[in-house]
Formats: sequence, structure tokens, C-alpha cells
Amino acid sequence: MAPVAVAAASPPPTADADSAAAPVLSLSKVVGGQLSAHPPLFTADSAHFLCIASSSIKLFSVRTGQQLRVLSPPDHAQSHQGNVTALALSPKNPLQVYSASVDGTVRLWDINDGALLKIWSIGVPISHFRIHPTNPSQAFLVTNKSSGRRAERFNSVVFSLDLVACTFQRLIKARCCSALDVSPDGTSLMLVARFKLHIGTLVGKSYQWTYFVNDRKLTSVAAHPTEPVVATGDEAGKIKLWSVLGKSVTAGEEPLVQTLHWHARRVNHFCFSHDGRYLLSGGDEAVLVIWQLMTGHKQFISRLGSEILSITVSPDMKLFALAQWDNSIRIISAVNLAVQQSVVGLKSTAINSVAPASAPTSTSASATSAAPTSASAAPPSPTPPHPADDDDFSLDLPAPAASVDDLPLRPLITMEPRHGYIALEGTPGTLQFYNWVADCHVMDVAVVPYNYIPGDGVAVPKVKLLAFDTRGDWMLTVDERRGPHSTLRFWRFVVEHQRYDVATVVHAVASVTSAAFAPNGTVVTTSVDGQFRVWEPVRAGVAWTWRCRSAAYYRSLTPQSAAWSADGSILAVAFEKIVTLWDPTSLTLLGTLTSDVPLAAVAFASGHCPYLVGVAPHAVTVWNLLTLTVAWSYGAPKRIASFAVCKARDQLAVVTDELESASTRLSVFRMNSPVPLAVHDLPEQVLSVTFAKADAAASVVYLTRENQLKVLAPPKPVVVAKPMELPSIVTNAGSRSVFIRQPTTTAEDEEVEEKERVGKGSAVVASAASLLEAPAHAIPSVESMFEALMGALLEVA
Repeated sequence: MAPVAVAAASPPPTADADSAAAPVLSLSKVVGGQLSAHPPLFTADSAHFLCIASSSIKLFSVRTGQQLRVLSPPDHAQSHQGNVTALALSPKNPLQVYSASVDGTVRLWDINDGALLKIWSIGVPISHFRIHPTNPSQAFLVTNKSSGRRAERFNSVVFSLDLVACTFQRLIKARCCSALDVSPDGTSLMLVARFKLHIGTLVGKSYQWTYFVNDRKLTSVAAHPTEPVVATGDEAGKIKLWSVLGKSVTAGEEPLVQTLHWHARRVNHFCFSHDGRYLLSGGDEAVLVIWQLMTGHKQFISRLGSEILSITVSPDMKLFALAQWDNSIRIISAVNLAVQQSVVGLKSTAINSVAPASAPTSTSASATSAAPTSASAAPPSPTPPHPADDDDFSLDLPAPAASVDDLPLRPLITMEPRHGYIALEGTPGTLQFYNWVADCHVMDVAVVPYNYIPGDGVAVPKVKLLAFDTRGDWMLTVDERRGPHSTLRFWRFVVEHQRYDVATVVHAVASVTSAAFAPNGTVVTTSVDGQFRVWEPVRAGVAWTWRCRSAAYYRSLTPQSAAWSADGSILAVAFEKIVTLWDPTSLTLLGTLTSDVPLAAVAFASGHCPYLVGVAPHAVTVWNLLTLTVAWSYGAPKRIASFAVCKARDQLAVVTDELESASTRLSVFRMNSPVPLAVHDLPEQVLSVTFAKADAAASVVYLTRENQLKVLAPPKPVVVAKPMELPSIVTNAGSRSVFIRQPTTTAEDEEVEEKERVGKGSAVVASAASLLEAPAHAIPSVESMFEALMGALLEVA
């Protein structure tokens, strides 16, 4: 096939910020991302490693685990517009790295300063990318195109890309390519597609192809670094070494195959050591297997927490990097086989529990939504669930099952009030605290003791609800396994150890639908048994315990949600279409409010704002508690996916989406007006939303399916400093002449003039001192005040 020209371009210029009007809400920060979806990449000195985080590339230190730099930062003019799928160091310069993406481009980056050096535009989504080991100007890439209505049916095409001439040539077409590799001498190219292993041998200037069939689907492939052997892994857990390189296999002849079998489930990934003596493999068992190829001896590193998605060996062969399903990367020492460092992203298991919004099918090959991810990269990373604290209430309504009106309260993220961290369910049975300001993992809290067990039918614990008190001293978790019962756990924050320790565990409680802390520290929970319960702490010596103080019900209805007023004097409980108002001390019914549709949650405003908010799957209703009437209502044209209330600013955020579309709309309202303050259309599915507490601005934080936290904030006002008027200095220099002899002055006159000069200098110094006491943004520039200030200080001749 004749070579096709590739559009190569220099990095695009950065857009001028003044050329477009700033939106009401602008994207100010993006953190997190899927760190483990693709294999990490060590630098040439083995001191750092690069990992893909959705559309960005993050550089970490091996010694400290700290994030040092971000290549292709989100929403930057020079960044990838789609998820990055592969990385490769430049053979010419080890301080440069290639990146390929589903946006159809290959980009070359400088690792030291993060600068974009060059772009190759292919025009179709790229799923795999390899650099020729002996010819740095040649690369191989795989593009995918959907071949039917089902997402798993797609065709893969392998291309050879000339990085200097900017041309590419088609090599082979296959069905569902899951892995690609090149032999160390560059004479053979291999890929696995479903049951077939395709081998391309370089003859002259073209490749001659042959294939071999395996009895199970193949998941990964790698070339031996020193021997003419190709290794493959399959879904049955077998690793096969095919002796098919360097010689031709005639038709009907069976190649020499050696089988290594330990894994009980699929082999997600494997790799050879650089000297070819060892092979490292991993799969669903969360066990790293180290095979000594000469003797067949095996070593195991077990209890790694979650299944292994990919393995990378450092250039000095002293470290192994494991990318795992819990969105973490663990660095293991090859000397003592111990975990040396861990980098953890947002590891929320609830992302997979929320049904994805499927975008309309596109027939264009360049549509990024039609590009499947690598099969060897395994399933996407996980996500979270939870209710919010007393200050910021947030909830999330999961994807509808049979009826949208029967959705339970399922918030995914909440803002921890003590430090302002994001709290969410991490791996099954654990809570993760994530610092969204510094973009780093803080700590895990093991709510339910659980060891990862691969296989179907295993009862996995789920942290269903989470709530904090106003100061962050107490935390409540609700977890479930199977059945109609929940377990309540009350946690107290220990300042000395900077952690949460469990104080009381209550088992076999009817399945809890909501939980909320009162300002005085008591807790209300609602259950499917038709009752809501009020819990209070009791101190017994130095220890604290919790007990159920009272319980109540309303008719035979099931409570869905409960909320406390800002002063704790009113308890609101939503029973389907009725909101009941109670005296929390005596549990006396004070009044009722009605809604046209069943409510999923209720929330109060601040103490000086007499409003109560109720949310349903397609409507928001706000009541005025002074008149017990509806103040205003908002009928959402789409499904309400998430909802948050900020008591500090009396604002509420509503996220609406359509199940047929991947786009969502975020609207921010004031409590007293149905007219939105801001409407922001987002080209992605928002799973959860909450208000930030780190600053005084009305920042909104939301969670995406790509394991990212994005922050929307109003633009900061630009303060224009007014030039400050300095006191004018009036002298009599203008009445003098150099041609007129001036009368001589006496000693007394000189003394008087000296006192006047000292007085004027003191006044100027005092004026300058008062000027410098102004705020920094109000002080005029040095250039504008230098001449006037120096002219006032200098003596006039």
C-alpha cells in the first residue's frame, strides 16, 4: 500500500484570554484521573515514572511518590483532547516521551519542562503505539473502528508511521486487537486479536504475515528480549511461549509451544525482565507471579489488594511497577519483593454501579467515543457513594432501574468539614479521603474488614451512606452486604493520631435510606421499616458510646430522607409525597408540607434563610417555612442526577442529564429565586456534585466517570488599582533667576530653612508610609509613583 501523508504541526499557540468573554462558571481545577488504565513508564534513570491519567500524563518520583509535573494538562490548548492510550520514550533522547491518544494524534513532549515539541495528526483513534527499537524514526500504531452495533465488535488496523517523513502505511487488518509488540531487533511485529496470534516478518521493505490460533481468547503479547520467542496470555490463565520468530513455519506444521499455567483466571498482563531470565505475570488473583524461565521456579507476592492490570520493569531491573484495578500504582523492590512506594488516585467503586450515559453512535472513524480501550488494560477503574455533612448536603440519584421515582438516596462524594477533603467509598468496604487541592491521596479507613477474593458470587461489602457532624469530630457510616439490614458505625476523630476510630457498632438495623447530623451532635436515620430514629452520644468514663434515644413513624409510609434546621430546632422527614416537621426533643409533629411527586431528599438552608428544599427525580421544590407554602419550584426537563445545597451561601446546585446523551447541565440557584445564577453545560456525565469549602468563592466540585474531580468557580474580579495622588510640593524656584544676584542669608535664616526642609521630608515620609499600609492590590506600581516621590524627597536647588 502506498504511504499516506500525515499532517505534522507545531504546537498550537495558547488562546488569548481576553479574546473571549469569561463564562459565569469556569473550570479552575482538574484532579484525579484513571492512573491504572494503562501501563506506567519508567524514565531512563529509573528515578521517576510516568503514568496516564485520562487525557493527562503525570510524572512521579519513585523515592517520595510525589507528583512532580503534569504533561498535557486538562483543558489546555496544547493538550490531548481525548484519553491518552500509550506512552513510549524517545530512543534519540531519553528526556522526551511520545504519547498517543484517541483524539487521533501522536505528540512528543519534553519531560523536564513539560513543553510540547511536535504533533502528528493521524485522524483516527489510536489504541496502541510502539517505537521501532532499532529505527527511532519509525513507529507502529493500532487504530480501531466499530464494525457493528455492539461495542465489543470493532476492527483494528495496524499502521507503520514514519516520524520524519510524516507518512504512514497500512500493514494489516484484524478483529479486536488487544495487544501489540515489536521484537528487539525490529524485524518482527506481533499482535493478538481474539483467538489469533499474528506474526509479521520484515522481508525487504514489507511485512509478510502469518497467524496461529489459540484455544482461548488472547489478552496480551510480548517478545522475548534475547530469544526468538513470543509469549501470549489468555483468558484461561495460561501463558504460552511460541518459538515462531526467526524461522518460517510451513502450513499445517505445529509450532513449538511451552505452557506456563498458575493463574486460575485470565492473565491481564505480563512482561519479561530485560535480561530475559524472568517473566512477571498478574491477573484477577491480586498476586504477582515471578517465573524463572530456566528452572520453572515461581515466586509470589500476594495480598496486593486488587487485581493486577499491567506490569512494568524499570531499566535497571531493580523495581517493578504494578497498575491495579483500585486505581493505584505500586512500586515493588526486586531485591526484597516488598512494596516500596504507592501512588493512589481516586479509587471509587461506585462509578461502575452507576449506569453510563451512552452517547449516540457515530459512524465516523475519528469519533473518540467509538474507540474501544485496550483489552489488556482490563476493566476501567472504580468509584464512590455517600450523604453529606450538616453544612453542605449533597446527594446523588443512581441510574433508574424499573421506575425513576423510586430511587434511593445515594450520594457519592461528600466534603469532610475538618480539613476540607473529599470523602468517598474507595475499594469495597473502605473509605478514601482525597485532598482535591493538592491532588493526592490522604488516607483510607477500613469500615468493613474485607480481603479481596476474585470470582463471581462473593458478597462484597458496600459503604452505603456517610455523614459528618459540623466540626468533623464524628463520622457515621452505613454499610451493607446482602439482605435487608444495615450496620451503623459511629467514628470519633482522634487528634493525636489524625485518624477516625470506631466508637460504636450497631448491627442488624433495617436498611437505612438516609442519615444526618444535627448541630448539637445527635443523628437521625431513616429506614425502610417505616421508622426514623434519633441517636445520641453518651460518655462512659473516657469512652463514648451511642444509643437510640427515640423513634417515630408517620402513618404507614416509608421515610426517604431527613434533615435538621440550622439551629437544630426542627427535624424534617420526607415520607414519599409528604414532608413532616417535628420537634426533635419530644418528636411532636409540628406540621406537614406536600409535594406533587415522591421526594428523594430534603435539606435546609442557613439559619437566616427560612427555606426547605425537596428534590425528586424530575423536580425541585422550595418551601417557605414562615408561611408553610411553596416559594418556588423547578421542573427539570431531564433526569436529576445529583443535587447539593450549600448552607454557607444559601445556594443549591442541580445536575440534570439524559440517559441517551453523555452531556449534562449544571445549574446553580439561590434559595429565594427560581432564576439560576449560573447554567453550565458539560460534555460529560456528572456522577456527583458538592460545594467546596476551601475558599469563600462559590466553587462547585463534581465527580466524573473518568475518576476525575473537576472544580467550577466564578471568575475572580479584576481589581484595577487607581493611581494615588501624592501631595504636591510647591517651591519658589520659579520666582528666582540665575541672572539676579540673591541676597545672602544669615545663620538664623539657614536654621529656619533647615527646619522647613525637615518638616517637609517628614510629611512626605509619613504620606509614603500610609500609602504602603494599603492592600497589595491597591498600591500603584513603582513606575507610576517613583518620579513624584523622589521629587518630593530631593532638595530643590
